[in-house]
Amino acid sequence: MPARVALDESKLAELWRSGLGGDAIARELHVSRAVMFNRVKGLGLPSRGSGWRSVDDKRPKTTPEEIERMRALLAQGMSVAEVARETGRSAKTVTTWALCETLPQTDFGSRRCLKCGKLFRMDYRGNWVCRPCRASSEWQSSSPMEP
Repeated sequence: MPARVALDESKLAELWRSGLGGDAIARELHVSRAVMFNRVKGLGLPSRGSGWRSVDDKRPKTTPEEIERMRALLAQGMSVAEVARETGRSAKTVTTWALCETLPQTDFGSRRCLKCGKLFRMDYRGNWVCRPCRASSEWQSSSPMEP
């Protein structure tokens, strides 16, 4: 059995509550992300949830009202670039949120997201994680090859 990694749990709790990202906390404590997240769970620290953003992420979360406004502007005939300038969002955000329901969808069925547990419609057969979870900074910063 591998040796248990010594970890300063009070420092971990302090960094976790400060809002520092998981990768940065693991680097600070000189442990892997897996060890760090297991200790967070073991200590019973509050979950940040799939919609959580770190304190260093300056972009506010896209609200349903913003999405409706983007759709209304597109319906008025504005281009994606014009809507992006008008709303202060990127063209990718406008395309992702405002046009996602208007694009043709192939029905691959529904399943529960492995990250958040919510039911979602799959984009493709091998899709096990919903769009909001895949768009999270935690998901995009992780690598399938990291321990």
